[in-house]
Amino acid sequence: MSPDRRLGLDEHGVTMVMVALIMVALLGVTALAIDIGMLLTARTEAQRTADAAAHAGAVEWLMTDGDEGASRSSAQQVASINPIIAEPPDVADEDVEFLTAPDRVRVTVWRAAERGNAVPTFFARVLGFNEVDVNAVAAAGIANSCGGGCPLPLALIDEWIDVDNDDIWDEGTDQYIPYPEPGYTGYSDEDAGLQIEIKDVSQDGGGPPQCADTDTYEACKAFGDPSWDCWWREALPSEGGGGGVDELSPRIRSCVIEGMEIDDPIWSASGAGNKQELVDDFKWLVDNEPDVAWDEGDQCPKRDGDDTCLLSCLRCRSVPLVDPRSIVPDGGANTRATISNWTGVFVEKVSCSPTQPHGAEPRGRWNVYVRLMKAIGTGNCGRPDSMLRSVQMME
Repeated sequence: MSPDRRLGLDEHGVTMVMVALIMVALLGVTALAIDIGMLLTARTEAQRTADAAAHAGAVEWLMTDGDEGASRSSAQQVASINPIIAEPPDVADEDVEFLTAPDRVRVTVWRAAERGNAVPTFFARVLGFNEVDVNAVAAAGIANSCGGGCPLPLALIDEWIDVDNDDIWDEGTDQYIPYPEPGYTGYSDEDAGLQIEIKDVSQDGGGPPQCADTDTYEACKAFGDPSWDCWWREALPSEGGGGGVDELSPRIRSCVIEGMEIDDPIWSASGAGNKQELVDDFKWLVDNEPDVAWDEGDQCPKRDGDDTCLLSCLRCRSVPLVDPRSIVPDGGANTRATISNWTGVFVEKVSCSPTQPHGAEPRGRWNVYVRLMKAIGTGNCGRPDSMLRSVQMME
């Protein structure tokens, strides 16, 4: 065989050429995968930003009774602090829409060439793709809620017309019209921020001067008994109310009770035992969320460094509003109370006086102070007859 023939059949080095070609292809695919992964991340972050902006806008819309300017500003502000691939999106005024049936705020966030902030590519540039448009849409709306997702074992008597002005429900004299009947006398949005004192009303004397009682509304007094008769638990009639400290305590610290509705009965709990321990449970709630406080301007709780009203927090809870006509003073643990509505409360502080800061001593005169909230983050059940409302993501 001639040398030229042998040279034509020599395959040494072919494998290296094929490996080189394959490596080029693999590097190209890897490069495109990096760009695709980056774009998928951008899409995820865009949706997250749209969700946050829509939720913030809906909360502001609810808290300001439909102020579209404030709602739009809140949505744009939240979008600006939630970047998409390290750059804030563009949310123009027309990108924040207000829709009805049901009431909701829809927000579109953009990183697009027409907005001058498209997402740049890296390796896809060799194929002529220098940038890619990314956008996302989200809507959040206001929903009626028929019950409490995380209720306290504490009932507030709904507001009535106290004809004889004695702060105690008097059958045949006082007047109560339940929600949503015309002329409803109970709590409404106008009562947001009302401070309510949950206390033993027999504590009228003793203690240091700073603990002197004030005119803060005492929610339990209408039961006609100078004790903590606001306590309740869910129970069947045959079981009785029961509910000593051991049962009530975990219901304060966590969501032991879920899914309560307007039509559910509640039964008076004895609260037997050392009731000071129950006050300690409320203090535990506050101490474990010290960065949240009540904002007098917007009448809602806010977290330090964030101007957004909170609907969900450890201290943001729901409570049943009880029809005062169903109260039986000194009725014992088997007394049934009728829920007429639900409302949200913010556990503001535990102190010896509404004028003293949280934790003000002496411990033996600690009372619990809550603020009425007009909305709280609970589930939607579609009923129109609840004062309790929430903001939820919608289509």
